[in-house]
Amino acid sequence: MNGTSQVIDNGSSNIWYDSVSFEGNYWSDWNGIGNYEIDGETNTFDLYPQKSDNDLDNLDDYEEIYIYHTDPNNPDTDDDGLTDGDEVLITFTDPNNPDTDADGLTDGDEVNNYNTNPINADSDADGMPDGWEVQNGLNATLNDAYLDYDTDGMPNLWEYENGFLADDSSDSVLDTDSDGLTNVEEYNYGTNPHDNDTDNDLMPDGWEVDNDLNPIVNDASLDPDSDGLTNLEEYTHNTDPQDNDTDDDGLLDNEEVKAGTNPNNSDSDGDLMPDGWEVDNNLNPLIDDAFEDPDGDSLSNLDEYTNDTNPNNNDTDGDGYSDGDEVEKGTDPLDSNDYPVIEESTTDTSFNTIFMIVGLITVFFVIYSKRYVRKKR
Repeated sequence: MNGTSQVIDNGSSNIWYDSVSFEGNYWSDWNGIGNYEIDGETNTFDLYPQKSDNDLDNLDDYEEIYIYHTDPNNPDTDDDGLTDGDEVLITFTDPNNPDTDADGLTDGDEVNNYNTNPINADSDADGMPDGWEVQNGLNATLNDAYLDYDTDGMPNLWEYENGFLADDSSDSVLDTDSDGLTNVEEYNYGTNPHDNDTDNDLMPDGWEVDNDLNPIVNDASLDPDSDGLTNLEEYTHNTDPQDNDTDDDGLLDNEEVKAGTNPNNSDSDGDLMPDGWEVDNNLNPLIDDAFEDPDGDSLSNLDEYTNDTNPNNNDTDGDGYSDGDEVEKGTDPLDSNDYPVIEESTTDTSFNTIFMIVGLITVFFVIYSKRYVRKKR
């Protein structure tokens, strides 16, 4: 032969293959048991072997070897619970891949146990793979995307999309991204439970929610309380973006930042006088000057704060009496019509009274004496 034939005519009663059916090309004296030899190199296959289905999977051996590349001696090459023939002829799945649609279920389980489509990863078109639904106790043939199987406040589809479990309610109270919001709160606010700053404005989602800002909109540069600090600066200084004087000391948050005082502490220097009052009265809010007396009225700065007087004016109400004297005498250092009255001493009053009595007695005695003299005459 010319070398292109698959068999060699060596006088052993060969039968040539049928050029129409491609059957034949086997030794006529082969008894059907074991292998029969053909000429060629190692691992050479017969192009047209006699049709047979050695593993009874409804695919003839030729098809298994040359077309589907399955094992002609194993009816279920990929061990997925479906025969190679059923996969090729009925389910149209891949006989060499146990999970044709990569949904987490073997083709056999989809067909035999769950009634799902083995060539569609999401048989019910609800956005959740069949395998995930089965693993989480859901129905893979029913659109249950917006149901809440574990009643944790988070719908099934949202849990799938965010890597949580639809059959475990404990994941609702976790704070996966450590932003101050639980997972169920992230769902309610529309934020990303795996990103602590959903809107990428450098302020954590939880802080924004706690301070009535929008965690899904970049509002870092806004200033809702008009205190001169942006929301991002408020976050940086831990102040309230909705309160222009976070510590209620009389200074706006931005003024405190500029002055170096603590916008979260109304008395930065701890001298019992609020920062705002000290600044308004030209005192130093960063130094304890409570017991100084710059106006020399015998009231310390702290006393002036307590009495609401001016620590730089010794007579706040301008009534001619120093603040210290008024406080000592019990009058109002803020009311010019209320000032100390200097009363005469008790000793002086008694002396005057006695003097008057003696004088009256003397006058009476003189008059009486004159009358008595006249009568005698």
